[in-house]
Amino acid sequence: MWVFVLYPWHEELQHDFNNLRKEHLETLRGVKADVEDLKREHVKVLDALKSELQSTKSRGLLGFGSTTKS
Repeated sequence: MWVFVLYPWHEELQHDFNNLRKEHLETLRGVKADVEDLKREHVKVLDALKSELQSTKSRGLLGFGSTTKS
């Protein structure tokens, strides 16, 4: 006579899935924070470049702000 005992594999799979999901969400939060930091840095750089370009333009060094014709 054979007696089979069924192990509740679904419980272990659910536990592993929940752990994987938790790790994945933590990773996504970290990546999101990194992307937001990079975005802030890029905005700072672009603002500095814009300011420098406007300064150069107002001094007439690029020819944009000059009203005299050649």
